[in-house]
Amino acid sequence: MKTETQSTPRQFVESNLKAPIDQKTECLYQLMLNYKKGVTRRQLMINCWILNAPHLIMCLRRDGLEIINEPMNIKNKYGRGISYTYYKLHDFNEAVILYNKLNPGTDD
Repeated sequence: MKTETQSTPRQFVESNLKAPIDQKTECLYQLMLNYKKGVTRRQLMINCWILNAPHLIMCLRRDGLEIINEPMNIKNKYGRGISYTYYKLHDFNEAVILYNKLNPGTDD
């Protein structure tokens, strides 16, 4: 049996954090769920209906969260080079602290 310190970031998020209350916290929640891999703007749009992901990333950065842009370059079906960005968290613990500030939830 794994202890809390041995759980993966995904397991920690799914078992210990309250559900997001708005798009900003949903964006942060997805970044934490995908801590190692990161998320793209397209993934946020398809999975969470977040249409303004770059703005939400900017807001999270203004709140003091360090988010890394990892560019990916590929060729489209016509052979032209295109690029897109994976957004990744620098520090998972810092993200959890900010998430709990932004998403206090309700005490039942």
